[in-house]
Amino acid sequence: YQRRVRDQPTQPDQLMSGFSLPVDLDCTTLYILHENDDWMPPLREALAELGIPSIEWNVGAGVDLDLSGEPPQGVFYSRMSASAHSRGHSGAPAAAMAILSWLELHARVVVNGTRALELEISKQRQYTALRRAGVDVPDTVTVVASSADAWPDRLAAAAAMRFAHDEPLLSKHNCGGKGIGVVRHASPAALAAYAASADFVAPVDGVMLLQRLVASPHKRITRAEFVGGKLIYALDVDVSDESTQLCPADACVLPSAASAAKARAPSNCPADAPDAAVLAASSRFSIARRALPTPLLDAIERFLATNEIGVAGVEFAEDASGRAFVFDVNTNTNYNRAAELRRFGTVDCNYGMMSVAAYLGALLWQESDRINAGRLTPPPVPADKRSRASSATKQLIETILAQ
Repeated sequence: YQRRVRDQPTQPDQLMSGFSLPVDLDCTTLYILHENDDWMPPLREALAELGIPSIEWNVGAGVDLDLSGEPPQGVFYSRMSASAHSRGHSGAPAAAMAILSWLELHARVVVNGTRALELEISKQRQYTALRRAGVDVPDTVTVVASSADAWPDRLAAAAAMRFAHDEPLLSKHNCGGKGIGVVRHASPAALAAYAASADFVAPVDGVMLLQRLVASPHKRITRAEFVGGKLIYALDVDVSDESTQLCPADACVLPSAASAAKARAPSNCPADAPDAAVLAASSRFSIARRALPTPLLDAIERFLATNEIGVAGVEFAEDASGRAFVFDVNTNTNYNRAAELRRFGTVDCNYGMMSVAAYLGALLWQESDRINAGRLTPPPVPADKRSRASSATKQLIETILAQ
């Protein structure tokens, strides 16, 4: 694709009536739906390198939407996150769900649509869908309190009923992201003390989860990255410090003490070219060189296909017997460029997002060809088109791994 300049003000004829987000009425374009600008630079860089035209729909600042008309032609990729409320964008997931429903009504090509977003904002729904696909998940108790004052008693009673008195466990928000609301407790009594303390934060959707801790003898969790429904690589995360914040992006990894401390901290943002400081800051992330269990990968691929998830990071932990338990699915995934540098040895590495960009570009190319051929009513992407898109991604990944 010939790159098109996107930094000029949107022309009047490039706005749809009653729709405050920019559109391209002249070209089949990739639209990226998101709410956090901090996570976008690596994808922008990859799209620019491949020359793929794109327009961002940032719904974090609020939008006006008249969804009675038809959407523009193109491919639509949702990067909506469950942690939107932590950035003051509590309405963004609902706005995104409305837009994605509108796109699906008109049979547009959508990557990570309504079903993916449903699972992104509810861990309990994730676990049900994972079990249905044959994926093991940790034992989890769902807790709902009738009021803010009821949380301490409700959580203490649920933990005492389900867990042994000296058994470690996790409490987590049903709708979280970035490790928000995830706290490790040494015992049900420790959980009860936390729930009654000033440190306790109630979940944004009113649903709390209590989860059996998977004790990994290797002190690691693994984040398997999938693009086009296929594994590109797995990222091991060192959790010997018992950290529950596992996001590899800069906005998640940097210390959160004071702004001055943030300013002094070395950046490991995936958008930055890795340097010595970045490598040091992100040393807990490393790309796995071991083969992942085939039954686990097959089950995860089945889960992704069934729930129409094209791009995701799937986190799991293995117990002492080697049994893997998936505990989180991130349909808005980020990558760690310093870890990619250590594995692949290329200074300007951006392999994760390049794989995503190649996948989206293949879909866009096919959609553009279909529209230009004169078929005016866009059907869902047929299986043969999906497989060709996956092949394009696989070819890029094989090239990357060969380096």
